[in-house]
Amino acid sequence: MIAEIVFEPQKQLIPMIGIWLGCLGLFFWIQVKKDYEGAGFVFSYIVLLSLIHLFGAIIHAVPEFAMADSTYVALGFRESLWGLGAFCAGALVPAFRRAALERTGASRMEIRLGKREILFLIAAGALFVGLDRVLGAIPSVGAAVRSGKTLLQVGILLGTWRAIVTGKKSQLFAWLLCLGCYPVIGLLGSGFLSYATMTLVISFSFLMIFYRPRWHVIALALPATYLVISFFVAYMRERDKIREKVWKGAALEQRLEKVDGIFKKFEWFDIRNEEHLSPIDGRLNQNVFLGKTVYRIEAGSLVPLKGQTLWWGVTSMIPRILWPDKPMTAGSMGIMRYLIGEQLAEGTSFGLGQVLEGYANFRRTGVIGFLFLLGWLVAELDLRCGQALRRGDWRTFSLYFLVTVPLICPEWSSIELFSGTAAAAMLAWGLRMTLLRDPGKGGAAPQIGSRDAGGTPMAERPKRFVYGESRLRGKD
Repeated sequence: MIAEIVFEPQKQLIPMIGIWLGCLGLFFWIQVKKDYEGAGFVFSYIVLLSLIHLFGAIIHAVPEFAMADSTYVALGFRESLWGLGAFCAGALVPAFRRAALERTGASRMEIRLGKREILFLIAAGALFVGLDRVLGAIPSVGAAVRSGKTLLQVGILLGTWRAIVTGKKSQLFAWLLCLGCYPVIGLLGSGFLSYATMTLVISFSFLMIFYRPRWHVIALALPATYLVISFFVAYMRERDKIREKVWKGAALEQRLEKVDGIFKKFEWFDIRNEEHLSPIDGRLNQNVFLGKTVYRIEAGSLVPLKGQTLWWGVTSMIPRILWPDKPMTAGSMGIMRYLIGEQLAEGTSFGLGQVLEGYANFRRTGVIGFLFLLGWLVAELDLRCGQALRRGDWRTFSLYFLVTVPLICPEWSSIELFSGTAAAAMLAWGLRMTLLRDPGKGGAAPQIGSRDAGGTPMAERPKRFVYGESRLRGKD
């Protein structure tokens, strides 16, 4: 009897995993092989969605790890696959009507980005990091300040982009090292890896589009994924010890000692080792919660929310400074306990996730509608962000980057999604009026060989920097 309970969900999971991997591979191919004008946000969302749904499904498809929860995993993964398909379909809509590269003015454009501008963005991001410690608790202000910390990543990515285009490999290596510091800083500063993970995924997707030769990126993708999974398993083993020191305000030496434990006890991931699979199942398997919700709604023991949490998301955009008693807060607000019908650990926040929230409100229709619209919006902003960079407009690129980042967090509820995006949009508007105001609006583009305001020579992009660019330039 037990064997039958376990075996049937595994049979269902295997073909669904194949379809998911096909979608992942398709968008990987689109971004590295086609004339894609985006900055990598669409693929970033797909990867982050895979982290909380795909990996959990894969380990439950392993015979040695089969459990009673596999039934819920199969139900949840089925709906998450519908969500992935809807997101991919929505992301393709802007591609059918996007402006051609000729109309962006980027078919023959010089780099209008010097070291001074890059350092300015990094300094601005560092300033927001400091302001977060002082102003982070102030209603509305704190949300905008936290969004401003993204400028640090923007500066580093623009540094890597400039190093790629100018062919300066030593500078590229230095910028990549800066990106590699994010996990360590996250562990030492907060004990969390979620922000660092999102940063690295966005950065990898960005580099995947612009780095040449492409085969370097393709060859690195699978080994990098295996390394990340192995590191995650080691981190989960030491996580509680690290957080105990960080949250108690221990000295830096004590924090480093606990973080060092990750590397001292590091083991390469083994899919046959249950000690390696359990952390993934416990932390990266949103399918269990989703599957329990699906089961209860289909059985008639749970009434769908009919848009309640989505309305909370809309009203959460009202600044707390205007609505001091606003009841909406980050997290599931107790809805997760209601959906799965179980008592959860006290003091632990469980994010609803967008697939789960869509199903909990309007069943599969909610999943498809929510994720389709989100995919469309992310792709639209992604293209605008990428086109701005190809035009050499680093200011507009930075502003679109700020607004798009909050939209690619599939583990967030609509409250976090809407309020975070609203805060980022308000900050972007403020920066556009002040720090990132374009002084040369309407001016002519600089000529090849000219210098920027800081005296830095502006190099022309090499041929085929954008896929198919030689076709647009003509036979030169």
